[in-house]
Amino acid sequence: MNKLQNQIDEMKVKLSEMEAELAKSEEFKFEYAQDSTYVLLGTTIADGWNGVDQSRIKHGCYRKTAIGATQALKLNMQMNRLHAAAEQLSGLKEFELNRNNYYVYFDETNRRYMWNNYQEMNQIGTVWMTNTCAKELCELLNSGKLKLEV
Repeated sequence: MNKLQNQIDEMKVKLSEMEAELAKSEEFKFEYAQDSTYVLLGTTIADGWNGVDQSRIKHGCYRKTAIGATQALKLNMQMNRLHAAAEQLSGLKEFELNRNNYYVYFDETNRRYMWNNYQEMNQIGTVWMTNTCAKELCELLNSGKLKLEV
């Protein structure tokens, strides 16, 4: 009987380990609540969207609140405009480890756009560019000739 109980206990431990491993391997799923959802549709927000679009769910386009949808839309549009301007200036680049990777940011203290670079930290959502491009973009943004918000 003890041998049988030991085998059962070992199987319970193994099952617990397998369940934990399975939980780790499951992909994060974005939530979707029909009729109480805001959806990012390009440059607009659809309120109370009642359709299910697996592609939009997969790409994180659904939001639970109007505030979340508005913030996401504003951020997307700013990033799109920054990316388009950097591309137009032929300054877009991919992040390269141990190389100068330039980006533009807004300095809230001085109320102006500035540029900086990272060599080892690849920040999520950053538009990476050349030094020349970053400087040009800061000049355009600070002069008001380019605006990131529409």
